[in-house]
Amino acid sequence: MSRILKTQIKDYTKEMDINFFCILRQFINMEMMNNIINKVNYFNEKYPYDEGLNPYISNKKRRTNNLYSDFGSEKDIMKNWPEEKREGMLDKYYDVRKEMGKELNVLLSSIFYLLKKRQWKLIGITSFDVYPGCSEQEIHIDMPGILPKDITRYYVSIPLHETKKNMGPIIYYKESMIKEFRKFHNHNESYEGVIGHLNSLKWEIKQLFLNAREQYEYKLGDISIHRDITFHNGGTNNSNKIRRFLFIVCDVRN
Repeated sequence: MSRILKTQIKDYTKEMDINFFCILRQFINMEMMNNIINKVNYFNEKYPYDEGLNPYISNKKRRTNNLYSDFGSEKDIMKNWPEEKREGMLDKYYDVRKEMGKELNVLLSSIFYLLKKRQWKLIGITSFDVYPGCSEQEIHIDMPGILPKDITRYYVSIPLHETKKNMGPIIYYKESMIKEFRKFHNHNESYEGVIGHLNSLKWEIKQLFLNAREQYEYKLGDISIHRDITFHNGGTNNSNKIRRFLFIVCDVRN
């Protein structure tokens, strides 16, 4: 716990229950942040980017490296891969988990302590590079009703540098302000969790999302957390810099 700073005192469980996301300010100290940044840089240089992007939303001028995966589908995904490719990917997963596991365990334990969650499992680590000119994505949720009922999936975003709004940080939509929309929108349908671009929505729905829309700037050490059914999207990168962040996925038993 010593590498985690004392974040602002508030009820994050209540905030997550109401809005389906929360921001933790000054949560990671500079020693841990520098270690995370150095290791992400090291693994991105050691292992080629593999572009494991969401196929249902816009990903132009975005690049990813799937550093670790334990979703349970890896065996099926890799079954027809050449042996060299499969072994190389498994070596990467092992290498990343071994080198980053200790620090991430401390970080995640602190996060889920604040959220009052006892049983959690790390299942994914991905690094993202969002290039200048990358446009705002479609509003979407990450898991449209396909998880077991006793599991909630949480996503932790760790900016790897100070991030201004013009760099396009993640845009969240407060659940408390769009819950009427959700009542009439069955997220179990086969729409793959994508609502659409904000400006393409019907006027009434667009107003709901505009009023619920929240986008924040981040200092180094700040993090954000959202749920499997949180409406969100990546913003437009209007800067001349690459926005970089680490995206961590965990399953939590309810």
